[in-house]
Amino acid sequence: NVFNFFVAPPVITPGGTRSRTLDAFVNSATAQFASATTNAQFLFTVDGSDPRTNTARVQTTVNTPFTMATNSVVTVVGIRSGFTTSAPVTLKIDIQTPPPVMSETLGYFPQGKEITATVPGRADAVIYYRFDGQPPTTNDNRYTGKIIFDGLSSDRRDLRSLSLRAF
Repeated sequence: NVFNFFVAPPVITPGGTRSRTLDAFVNSATAQFASATTNAQFLFTVDGSDPRTNTARVQTTVNTPFTMATNSVVTVVGIRSGFTTSAPVTLKIDIQTPPPVMSETLGYFPQGKEITATVPGRADAVIYYRFDGQPPTTNDNRYTGKIIFDGLSSDRRDLRSLSLRAF
């Protein structure tokens, strides 16, 4: 008789501060793995690819958390010498970037104004904006350093019409 031992499927446990409005973590998230198989180790990726074949995979042990600052699709397999590798387990982890902070928050500027924006604590955030009050998407104007608010080239005089969002 031949016996095959299989590594039990890993369990992915995410952690971090949860958004009150979205099913996402705020600014970053952590994740760690566990398995019912004693002494299991884990191979994982954060781009959704199969860690059994992706050479960019990372190897870790049980209860060793790692941090993600952007949306990730964590895929993990359990491994152990002499055992058959587990099937992949996947979890999508969404990260909500904090809202941008503008240099001006209210006002009517008939003579024009330059508006700047930042995302505190997130130098890697990319900001998009619109002038119609609708929530921006990544298909809208990308912020590149300043937004010119002037009534001479358009009707962009009322700051209430500017919407910013960071990704």
